[in-house]
Amino acid sequence: MTYTMVHLGEITINADSRRKPLNERQRAAISKEKRYPYIGANNIIDYVDEYLFDEKILCVAEDGGYWGAGEHCAFLYEGKCWVNNHAHVLLETSHAKLEYVRFYLNHADLSSHITGTTRGKLTKADLERIILPLPSIPEQEKLVAIFQEADDLINKRKEALLLQDQLLQSYFHERFGDLVQNPKSFEIFPLQELCDVRDGTHESPRYVQAGYPLITSRNLAGGDIDFRGAKCISEKDFHEINKRSKVDRGDILLPMIGTIGNPVLVQTDAAFAIKNVALLKFPDQGRITNRYMKGVLDSHYFTNWVEKVHRGGTQRFISLGDLRAMPIPLPPLREQMAFGQLAEHIERQKRMMQAQLTALEEQAQSIRHCAFQGKLTG
Repeated sequence: MTYTMVHLGEITINADSRRKPLNERQRAAISKEKRYPYIGANNIIDYVDEYLFDEKILCVAEDGGYWGAGEHCAFLYEGKCWVNNHAHVLLETSHAKLEYVRFYLNHADLSSHITGTTRGKLTKADLERIILPLPSIPEQEKLVAIFQEADDLINKRKEALLLQDQLLQSYFHERFGDLVQNPKSFEIFPLQELCDVRDGTHESPRYVQAGYPLITSRNLAGGDIDFRGAKCISEKDFHEINKRSKVDRGDILLPMIGTIGNPVLVQTDAAFAIKNVALLKFPDQGRITNRYMKGVLDSHYFTNWVEKVHRGGTQRFISLGDLRAMPIPLPPLREQMAFGQLAEHIERQKRMMQAQLTALEEQAQSIRHCAFQGKLTG
């Protein structure tokens, strides 16, 4: 089947003129009851008591978004909401379903339309110049139903993985109590006395087409390292970074900037380097085990501590000095090891489920690739 190729601006209505940014003072003034979503570049960032839109809209990141193949830059909303000037707003016409446009924009590689270096930007003109295949409305609706079914399967698998995490956190709390209160009176030590605390490079090496992956916080999610989409650096830069921050199996990686948390217990021997990520090494697990430490970092205790020490405004961060000084309640080693055995069992199940999730995501990507080329059959 051959689809007509059209510019996005031909088949949607741009409603950017109705957007309105709010500074912190203005937002606070209309955020008493927090009734309606306040939308920025990458989804809902707050709730306010007034609204600008009351219809179905598609918001596309204007700046600070993610526009690579398979990355999400477009989000659909219906009902009352406020949109600031970091997201474009598209309205539906009789030519295209917004759901179809959303799936295409989140599937395609839009990087050639992005300007800027430090902070990428998708201008209104470049957005409207994006070319996409346009089947008939009935065909769009059919494809959207297929895409949504695949997404529903993926989301169910993600929910199952989340339940595994919640089970482990529940067991951690049951065994060790609320560490904020420390009801079992565990002795407390600064983290640097229990393990080796380092971090990755803060520089921005030159990226190359083929080389060693440079892992940042964006590549740490769901308790694992996602090498897909990781940028590569040269062998020289790889060895230079790893002089002080070589990652080994059994280490823990922890994002320190932006979204603080999402620790990963490294269970691969793959060679890679890290940037703006903390590295915890456990040369002697005679006092503290890596699985117990990951449990601490996944717990309410860690988030409570971060709220007390984090720096920065919109871009939060914790310093390496803060992390090294972080107070750690230390249970007896046998208690840590008992927790670690259960954690290992749950993580084996999670790895199996994660492999299934990866297969579902790859299948969904393949379906969309075929669909947008008019090659989807059946």
